Amino acid sequence: MTPLTQEWVQKAEADFAAMEWLRQAPDSLPDALGFHAQQCVEKYLKARAQHAGIAFPKTHDLENSWRWCCPSSRDGRSCARTSRS
Repeated sequence: MTPLTQEWVQKAEADFAAMEWLRQAPDSLPDALGFHAQQCVEKYLKARAQHAGIAFPKTHDLENSWRWCCPSSRDGRSCARTSRS
């Protein structure tokens, strides 16, 4: 894994940790939890794209991010298979 890919993974995992902390908080903050969930997924997609050498724009649109990260995938299966290579 390249250092830049690792950096995206670390950022995604930090958002995941924030989600876990918010989820366990006595006063749940669903908007903040949703924000970190979206950020986590976005950063993992960017890590996947970086690892595959796919250039990606600055965006926060998960649907478009999925399209440029996994252009041949409609249901996620082919992207999941290629991400393990």
